[in-house]
Amino acid sequence: MRSHPNPPLAAKIERIIYELSLNLMKIFDSKHPKTLEELFGDILFSGQMTKSDRYRLRTAILRNSLTEEHQDIINRLIYSTKRGRLRMMD
Repeated sequence: MRSHPNPPLAAKIERIIYELSLNLMKIFDSKHPKTLEELFGDILFSGQMTKSDRYRLRTAILRNSLTEEHQDIINRLIYSTKRGRLRMMD
């Protein structure tokens, strides 16, 4: 990933990602059958990211299962958050 020009935002995102890692097993139950592409689409369409969405993204990142395309989409999500177009929901 590229170096982030806004350290406070980067720290906030890292904190969110860390919190998500504490509950990784919740991601793989049968209640979350969406693919990453569907997840990205839902997040971008709704303009908000739920705690469950963040868990799934964190899991994908930790498993190193992301393609370059997925990494680019995550970067877009981070950029959208920075610009205020994407809200983090609890």
